[in-house]
Amino acid sequence: MAASTLVLIVALVSSAFFFETTSENMVDSGQPSQRSSEADPLLHKKASRNDYILPARNNKIFGFAPILRCFCKPSFSVAIILCVLYGAQLAAFDATVPLEARHLFSFGSFDSGLLFIPIAFARLVAGPLGGYLVDRFNPRYVAVSGYICLMPVYVSFRFIESEPRQLEIGLYSLLLALSGVGTALVATTGIVESSTLVGKYRSANPDLFGDQPPIGSLNGIYLAASGIGASLGAMAAGSLRKR
Repeated sequence: MAASTLVLIVALVSSAFFFETTSENMVDSGQPSQRSSEADPLLHKKASRNDYILPARNNKIFGFAPILRCFCKPSFSVAIILCVLYGAQLAAFDATVPLEARHLFSFGSFDSGLLFIPIAFARLVAGPLGGYLVDRFNPRYVAVSGYICLMPVYVSFRFIESEPRQLEIGLYSLLLALSGVGTALVATTGIVESSTLVGKYRSANPDLFGDQPPIGSLNGIYLAASGIGASLGAMAAGSLRKR
C-alpha cells in the first residue's frame, strides 16, 4: 500500500491548490490590477466574471479543440490532475491488493477477488453521499476533507500482519471498506469542479464554445486523465511493491 500512500500525499497537496482563488493579476483587457498593500483585506474578494475570461490563442489546436484553452487557468488544470490521481489510486489498489493478500494470507485468485467486495459495497453506499456533499458544499472542501480522512486509513495498512489470521483478514477487509468510502467521497470532485469551471468559462467567453456546451470534450479529457492515472498508479504500485 506504499503506492496508495504516495498517491495520497500528492493528491492532498494538489487539493490544497483548490483553495487558491482564480483571480489573476491581469485581465483580458491587458490592464494590471492594483498590487496588494497593508490596507487590503486578508481575504480575497469574490471572483468576478472577468476572472474567467480566457486569453486569446491564435493556434490551430485551440481552434480545433477550444476546451484546451481552459488549461490556461491553473484551477482547471488542478481539477484534471485530481482526476489523474483518482485513477492512480484505483489502479494502485488493483495492483497491490492481490499481491498483499497472497503474501500475507496465501490467498489465491478467487479469495483475493473477494477482498474487492468490501471496496465495491462501500462505494455503492458512500457514492450517493459523496455526490450529495459535492452538491451541498464546495467540491474543493470535500476533496481536501476526503483525502485527509483517507490518510490514517492508508497508513494503517502497514500494520496488517499474517497472524492471527482471522483477525488480520477482518481488519484488512475493514480498511479496504473504509478506503472505498473515502475514494467514493472524492470520486466526483475533479469532474464536478472542472465542469463548474467550464460553465463559468463559457459564460465569460460566449464565442469560445459556440451554442453547445463542450460536455463530450470534457468527458473525453476526464477519461483520458483517468487512463493516464491508472497507468501511472499501476506502475508506481508495482515498482514500490518490489522494494
